[in-house]
Amino acid sequence: MNQWLLVGGLWEETRDADDGVMCVRLLADLDLATEGAARMRLARLCRDEAVRCLLVMAGPDRFVGLRGLDVLIDASARMRRRGRSLVVVDPPVSLRLMTEALRLGGQLRVIATVRQAMSLADVA
Repeated sequence: MNQWLLVGGLWEETRDADDGVMCVRLLADLDLATEGAARMRLARLCRDEAVRCLLVMAGPDRFVGLRGLDVLIDASARMRRRGRSLVVVDPPVSLRLMTEALRLGGQLRVIATVRQAMSLADVA
């Protein structure tokens, strides 16, 4: 992987041009306050033909609200329509609870560990 690049204070991102894996690591909560910036940036990444697998590294210390959940579901759908994937890695409790309660497994892929995500990226 290349070095992490800070993007708008919301996250850092890096990509491996050889395998098409793009990683974004959340640095802030994904909620009403950050929804607009996150939606715009993820839409750009989803249109990027070089990105075949987008890993969103969340972490247990982040919060994802309903607006953030909507942003992630929308980006995931965009990626699927292009035959690619978006995976949330190490989800915060708020996101795990919402995806389980709302039964969103088919709309948003959530994986517990970075190792599992990288394994998935290798076969995606």
